[in-house]
Amino acid sequence: MGVTGSPDPRDESEAQRDDRNLAELLQELRVAGLGVQVLFGFLLSLPFTNRFDKLSPAQRDLYLASLVLAAVGLAVSAAVLLVTSYVASGLAAALITAFVVVTFGTLWFAFPLARRS
Repeated sequence: MGVTGSPDPRDESEAQRDDRNLAELLQELRVAGLGVQVLFGFLLSLPFTNRFDKLSPAQRDLYLASLVLAAVGLAVSAAVLLVTSYVASGLAAALITAFVVVTFGTLWFAFPLARRS
């Protein structure tokens, strides 16, 4: 019987339901990942357009924050360094890139290792 008291029309075990839910979650993550990649590619191209120079300092800061939040992986960290060095001063570019690298390291390595312990 299902949670509501009616029989489960799928007639699946708890393990099968968990497998199905995991497969659905992974599919949703694949779709979300593609969207982030498209957004990140768009963000990478913006500073090289003619109108980018007309942005206010606040808009440039917002752009840099958006770029950092959309960043994924070490290759992306290198791209972040390329773009931030073009947009901001050397120290700001280095700090933003270091933040991205540390964030990736924490999310991809430190949290999983801590959770495993």
